[in-house]
Amino acid sequence: MAQPLDVREIYDLFMSIHEPELMTDVIPTLGDTYESETEEQWQERAERYEKAFQLFQERFLNFLDGWKSALLARKTEAISNSKTKVGAQELVKLRELEQLFQDQ
Repeated sequence: MAQPLDVREIYDLFMSIHEPELMTDVIPTLGDTYESETEEQWQERAERYEKAFQLFQERFLNFLDGWKSALLARKTEAISNSKTKVGAQELVKLRELEQLFQDQ
């Protein structure tokens, strides 16, 4: 069975598309990469990062909402199926009891 993705993998997958500099293995190198940037450049980069973080949070929460809805639907389906099975079993038992009473 395949291992499910953990949050870090989901985060890195998202950032690899939207802001690769924010991938977890890249973040520790940013100080060296931008050692000589100006205050203005830093501000621009910070704004870009903030947008990426906001987008990730929004999409991740939407993903969780969809996952929760799917899980609840599966739960409802499983409960419904078990009730149907139990109902059918009870019906068989009732018919057997009816037959016993009719035979006597």
